[in-house]
Amino acid sequence: MLGEADGKLIPATFERCREILRACIRLKRLFLFLMILAAALVSSSVFAADNSAQIPTNVFSIAATAGRSLSLYNYQDGTEKGSWDYSANPSYELSKTLSLSGLFEYSYDTVAETGDYGRGLISLTQSGYQLFGDHLNVSLIGTVGLPISKSTYESSLQASTSAGIKASVNNSYFVTKKLDMSFAVKGTKNFHAYETNSVGQVNTSLIFTESSSLSWSFNDRLQVIIEVYHFNTVSYFGTYRDFLSHNEELDIKFSPQITFALGHSWGLPYVSTLKANGQDFNFNLADAQNSIVYAQIGVTY
Repeated sequence: MLGEADGKLIPATFERCREILRACIRLKRLFLFLMILAAALVSSSVFAADNSAQIPTNVFSIAATAGRSLSLYNYQDGTEKGSWDYSANPSYELSKTLSLSGLFEYSYDTVAETGDYGRGLISLTQSGYQLFGDHLNVSLIGTVGLPISKSTYESSLQASTSAGIKASVNNSYFVTKKLDMSFAVKGTKNFHAYETNSVGQVNTSLIFTESSSLSWSFNDRLQVIIEVYHFNTVSYFGTYRDFLSHNEELDIKFSPQITFALGHSWGLPYVSTLKANGQDFNFNLADAQNSIVYAQIGVTY
């Protein structure tokens, strides 16, 4: 006969299995979508790449940024959470439609007075494709993530790999060419030495990201960009979660080499799509707990 503890354990086990099954179904659908779209990019007759000229016009370039970010949340002593943020983005054109690039970040926390590396990425991008005639300009992106930050060491992350597709709408079909729109989907697989991090929390195994971007160019020097991100994650124990974030930015181009940006991000870097009660949708334009504002200057060589 089953004891009281066993009677409680069995429903909990069934509920956990159902949660894992629901997560697998969602991920399977997204995975099939990615595979079907990738196959269409390669073999469909409505899809063609422009390989007429394979000689790159600018073989190597590097973009560097430096900025200051502040949280909208104030501590009891009046201090604000903030940081100085830096990034380097080298790029090498292998051909007219194929490029190799990197992204390396570093941030200094002004409250804790400590610094740490952020993302370390190496990406290969194949562009020049067109879908549905010339309505969509499509790029295929493969990325390898490097464990360069303290948090990646604490989680025992060894590396990550991702594959994604980005589609930009040809603005010639809009009422005005001042408007630009793009969409992207990406799947990421993390590789950890252990299933849990240094404090016992379960590590994330899979991440699926959908993003959209909308921009308006007032002229050649002034542009407003709005970006929205949705993340689906699956832990090594099969727990499924999803998150949201969004970003608004005003870009000012002083010259082809120098830019300045003012922006706001909600998510830090992202928040759950559901509130604490697990039922109400959680989305805000801004709030003190999850918002930061930032200023950034960029130089391209």
